[in-house]
Amino acid sequence: DIRQLKRFWEVMLDSLPSGFHETSSTSFDYATIAYKRYCDALLHNGVAERRIANAVMALESIFLKGGETQELLYRLSIRVARLFGLMGLDSHYVKRTLQEAYRIRSLFVHGDQLSYKAKQKLNVKYGSIDGFLLTLLDYCRMSIVSAVMLKKEKDEYVDLIDDALIDTEGTERLRRLVHDIRHIVLPATSDEDQPAN
Repeated sequence: DIRQLKRFWEVMLDSLPSGFHETSSTSFDYATIAYKRYCDALLHNGVAERRIANAVMALESIFLKGGETQELLYRLSIRVARLFGLMGLDSHYVKRTLQEAYRIRSLFVHGDQLSYKAKQKLNVKYGSIDGFLLTLLDYCRMSIVSAVMLKKEKDEYVDLIDDALIDTEGTERLRRLVHDIRHIVLPATSDEDQPAN
């Protein structure tokens, strides 16, 4: 793990936006906003619903355009699933996880919380609510690293994913891009933790 971590940092140090590490920076791009939300979800203990909501908002910062107001759950889940599917993860599993997370985010944002029955379902599916949160946090981390490594403006990045949803040429273009960063983005144990495509 030490060798992989060193290689990861060697690559990332040249790519990190200044907003990730400079507290006085006033520059906030979509990846920096996602990173701040990810940090809130990762580091602030509290109710699981709040942490899940922050993680989903991190993903929304990357995968949803500012003018999009309809079908947000569908757009978010399908885009993340497509990107991770091209990296070798089970895109159906990713999509279902994101849909579940978005529902929890909506509950929290609208002043509600998970019912006992909903918590039990998460425990059965993911081992625990914490297990579900860790999966979601891993998706956030992978999404942020992908966005940083691909160095695209947000609209261009989202369009690239959307193109991969509708035609073979778009799929191949995105596949080539993610192939070059896959070893940095994916955790070493991802093949064991989740079914592959």
